Amino acid sequence: MYRKVELCPFRPNIVEDQRINSSMKKIALALLAIGLYGSCNTSDQCSNEKLDGNETEIDCGGDCNPCPTLATVNATLEGVPYVASSAHGTTTGSGIHVFSSGTAGAQIEFSFSGRNLNTSLPVQSAVYRIPSQGDRTFAFGDTGSVHLTYHDEIRKIISGRFFVRLTGNPDITGEIDDCVFENVRY
Repeated sequence: MYRKVELCPFRPNIVEDQRINSSMKKIALALLAIGLYGSCNTSDQCSNEKLDGNETEIDCGGDCNPCPTLATVNATLEGVPYVASSAHGTTTGSGIHVFSSGTAGAQIEFSFSGRNLNTSLPVQSAVYRIPSQGDRTFAFGDTGSVHLTYHDEIRKIISGRFFVRLTGNPDITGEIDDCVFENVRY
């Protein structure tokens, strides 16, 4: 049992105040722990498949892990090195269409369907443009494939390899070899 002691007119019940102070300290520490946990725990935010908080892309950037680097496309276009200055993609029905533009105004576009990694996915369409030569368009009888090495379906980012050989029309020949694309957002 506590005994009431009055030592100061401004604090008439020191024993009672000590019990309140002890309880208040426990509550304050609990609230502080909850507040710190809530503000520092970004694991839920960084894996909820949404763009929220201070993320720069879905579940990355800001307080989450860094986002993948910007897209790159490098290839050999009719024997000449090609480096894209920009690249992006879009969805087309069940497929993905990749656009890039780069070296000396040249452009490469291709589309494919399928999502399997490290398998040969058929090219549905392909066009490349060389300013001095015009368009080269994928046609019946041409060959090409895409091999995805990375596919993040939540953030919609792909990486992989691509090639096409235009041989179906004897008037239009050409090839895209050694095409490597990385971190293309679609």
